[in-house]
Amino acid sequence: MDMLPTVLKDLIAFFSNPIVLWVCAALCLFMLIALWKVFQKAGRAGWKAIIPFYGAFTYWDVAWEEEQFLVVLVGSVAVGLLYYVGVFMGWFGGILYAVISIGWSIFALVRTIQMGIRMAHRFGKSTAFGVVCIAFFSFVGLPILAWGSADYDERRDFGDGVLRLEGGVMPDGRKDPL
Repeated sequence: MDMLPTVLKDLIAFFSNPIVLWVCAALCLFMLIALWKVFQKAGRAGWKAIIPFYGAFTYWDVAWEEEQFLVVLVGSVAVGLLYYVGVFMGWFGGILYAVISIGWSIFALVRTIQMGIRMAHRFGKSTAFGVVCIAFFSFVGLPILAWGSADYDERRDFGDGVLRLEGGVMPDGRKDPL
């Protein structure tokens, strides 16, 4: 039972190491620069990457629409507030909070994967790239988008190189499923 404090002490000691701190700071700076470049390729101002909530909002705007960011943000805040309601409801509130937070976590994971796919498609990349490199390993995918040859096109949705036209009609006359 005394293992948890030992593990926490080890983690604190590891992250207190100056070398680890410098490596983490360099990785954060590298990812910030990559996100800046991705925003610029998408026609947004790169400086938006350095402002915490506004950068996340812009990231969602590049990959999706603003409304999707607001749904996830409001839902996350609601689940967080539900914790305090559950505290006052006793054991039933705890179970209710656990079920809702697990459901919300699954929803957020699905939205993250969908956002990665959508971002990859808008840069002309495949669905697999969106899932693996953007949703799960963004420290690999974002630099590829930033410094690679991929071009951003908001009308490109499926990564098949077909540009969707206004009104939801593709160039070959088929209706766009989105």
